[in-house]
Amino acid sequence: MEPEVKVEIERIRDENNRQNKRLDKLETLTGQIHSIVIEIQKISLNMEMVMEELKKQGDRLEKIEEEPGETWKKVKSTTISEAVKLLVSAAVGALIVLASKGF
Repeated sequence: MEPEVKVEIERIRDENNRQNKRLDKLETLTGQIHSIVIEIQKISLNMEMVMEELKKQGDRLEKIEEEPGETWKKVKSTTISEAVKLLVSAAVGALIVLASKGF
């Protein structure tokens, strides 16, 4: 074989080896990118689940925060009702006492 052909074959082998190394690196990088994409998808799904849970917790918190107000309204309403009943009962009792004494 002629020396020029040997040199050219060697150059082609070297170039082939360099390209194979580049391809190996690209394959590794592609695999890493694929793994990252899968992890990002998992994170996205987890974030959606967390957002749903936070919304549910917010709804429950609203109900818990509203409960003392509702209880206060009931207590106030019951107190007013009982006070009115007491006043009416006292007035009726006083009228009965006055009527029984001969008014």
